[in-house]
Amino acid sequence: MSLIITSNVNLNDRPSTSEVHRPYNWSNRLTSTFKVEADSEIAVQSVKINKNGLLSIGPYNSNYAMYLGKNLDADTPYNLEDSTYHPYADSVVRGTSIEDLTTDELAGKMETSFKKNIMNPSFYSKTTGEPFLTVTDKATAGDPFSGFKIAVDQTPEPSDEIPADGSEQSVFETSRFTYATGVFTRVTSVLPEINSTAPRGCCAIFPDKPVLLSSPDAYPSVNYDITNAVGDGGGGALDKEQWAVGLTRYNMNSPQLSPTTGDVELFAPPYYDSRHSVAVWNRFRTMFFDYVAIKDQDGLLRLYQSCVDTSAISGDQLVMREVIYYHAGNATFKDGPYDLNVNVTKYTHLRFRVANECVICEIGKHAGGAYDILVNDKLGDKTNVFYPRSCLQNFLYPQIFIQKIGTAIKFEERHTYDALPDAIDPTKPTEVVGKFDPSNPDVDWVARLEKTGKYIKWGKPVENRTHNDFNTAYGTDLYDYSFFTDYAAGGATGGYLDDIQMNLINAPNRQYGIEYTANANSQYTFGFIGSSLAEGTYNAATGGSTLQSTTVPTLASPKSLFVRLNNLTQQTVNAQLGNAYSKIISHLPRFDSAGNDVGHLYFEPNELVYISLNNPSDVFINSFDVDIVYDNETYADCLSGKTIVVLHIRKKK
Repeated sequence: MSLIITSNVNLNDRPSTSEVHRPYNWSNRLTSTFKVEADSEIAVQSVKINKNGLLSIGPYNSNYAMYLGKNLDADTPYNLEDSTYHPYADSVVRGTSIEDLTTDELAGKMETSFKKNIMNPSFYSKTTGEPFLTVTDKATAGDPFSGFKIAVDQTPEPSDEIPADGSEQSVFETSRFTYATGVFTRVTSVLPEINSTAPRGCCAIFPDKPVLLSSPDAYPSVNYDITNAVGDGGGGALDKEQWAVGLTRYNMNSPQLSPTTGDVELFAPPYYDSRHSVAVWNRFRTMFFDYVAIKDQDGLLRLYQSCVDTSAISGDQLVMREVIYYHAGNATFKDGPYDLNVNVTKYTHLRFRVANECVICEIGKHAGGAYDILVNDKLGDKTNVFYPRSCLQNFLYPQIFIQKIGTAIKFEERHTYDALPDAIDPTKPTEVVGKFDPSNPDVDWVARLEKTGKYIKWGKPVENRTHNDFNTAYGTDLYDYSFFTDYAAGGATGGYLDDIQMNLINAPNRQYGIEYTANANSQYTFGFIGSSLAEGTYNAATGGSTLQSTTVPTLASPKSLFVRLNNLTQQTVNAQLGNAYSKIISHLPRFDSAGNDVGHLYFEPNELVYISLNNPSDVFINSFDVDIVYDNETYADCLSGKTIVVLHIRKKK
């Protein structure tokens, strides 16, 4: 029978100075060989540790979902099905690691994580070039810690920036275009290609920066000069060549492949059905737009949008459907689609204005400043408007298609955000620090869905909501769009998107979708004990939201600690890891003999639990190698200072 005292060497609480004397991992070497008699067993007699008072966080207590949109209300009712927004699920600590943090460090981690889930360019700070969000201690200076204050603000100051040369990306395998100083021109093919090979024409997206989502008349999201692509009003031969201008999400990381050849057919959401759009659009089916104006084969101006049509063979797949701007409710175009070849009104420009959820399209003469409305939120019914912009379309980019060689379309204006950093230089793709990247999964929800493989699972339901369904069985009433506050001071203030409230889901919540919030488990960490939903307070005057902890976050470390002896012959099972050959010999309870769970702790079990050493003969050892570990058998780095473990070895009884 032997009592063995083991401990680390306390190196002024700096465990990094030694690899063999850390408070959670040490080796005590003996000056002479120690004999363990045959058929012995071992138990932990007592343990003394110093456990810090830091908050241990990991995926088991820091998962949440952020919702940034119009507040859901079961009484109105206004449910997730009615919203254009969706909760974004994430964790303060991604992966499987566990971190021990002070409250200030946790606030910093929360702030960094929350910024990655804003996913809306209206919230970027001009000072930092990242989302304008802060997490601070809500207590008054000098008072004890009482929880967190989370604040987010909009800073949508507009900036008129023509897409930079070199920022264009060809949607087709071959470019067949030039782009310089805002002018996009269809050029002839270069051998061995010929101009009649498919796809005819050229198409490019301009993703250096997204367009403004709070666009008044003075700051159109994008304004295309189509002078070179339409008739001059003087008659002449009919031009059957086609073009398209509009707005699209970034799809260049989402290719659709031909089922027969395996070649890329187009870039689009994975549930986009290019084969079951209306007949006129089929001539454009090698490209995807969210909102688009085209000149068709007869020279007529038509508008299309991506939506679903559950009354058609495409079912719940995304398709293109025509938006009828020519109707009795639109006096300017009540007689039918406008003929761009004849162009009797001598229009020169076509522009899109994204007004929060409402997308407006107008055509006019830029020199005179007069524009006629094609679609807005008032003219006609649901079949005559663009459906509301959703969170999948928070980042929209200009896109142009031209069929005829020599035709050019020019950017007159492209209003974006002054706060956004410059785009990535395509010639230096590795230099991404501080640059705007449309494919960053912590910037745009589309990019995250692509990266995580959840585009169909989580993105598709957003686009299957009834307000995005062309099926008239759901009615034709206009959607109740949210807009934005007026700009002031030359765009320096105002332009805040209405009804964009920040809510946090900290436990599974039916209202925001059990499937989307199933992993949320942060109510104790963030300070919302007893509430799965933390609703922010929306400030319409600034477009910002704030919310504060309603309870003091639980700061005790909930992690279990275990004693592991590495160099003897015992064998235990850690079933969580599927490990049948663990060396763990004891579990330390959360609270010590005096009821403490942090600081200097002393554990002495009332009854020793012995484990067989499985040694049919004597064993001779010259060291005791001891670890204190978590249940996943990683080092318990929440310990500091001096650790003592007393072992008891005896003959098996």
